[in-house]
Amino acid sequence: MFADYRPWLTPGVALQMQWEVKWYEYVKKSMPPNFFRFHKNENESAKQIFTREHKDLVQKGGQWLNNTATSCSLVATLIATVAFATSTAVPGGTKEGSGKPNLE
Repeated sequence: MFADYRPWLTPGVALQMQWEVKWYEYVKKSMPPNFFRFHKNENESAKQIFTREHKDLVQKGGQWLNNTATSCSLVATLIATVAFATSTAVPGGTKEGSGKPNLE
């Protein structure tokens, strides 16, 4: 398992999970195909072991994704609000009595 050995830090759980999947695929491609038919003591395949060992990382990745989506929604709302306010405002303002633009 690659999860126990981390010579460098990977920021964020989503990137960590991506790295783990890439590592699994690399190991899978480097081994002979008949090797993956073997099972460990509990009759689990390599894929089942990978899935079981990374459940916590998948949950943390889901929480990170929800938090990121919430933050992005907030920023998008603020940008839309400012864009609407600036698109409806008349440059230079308007005259009090007549309502005509100052920069005609």
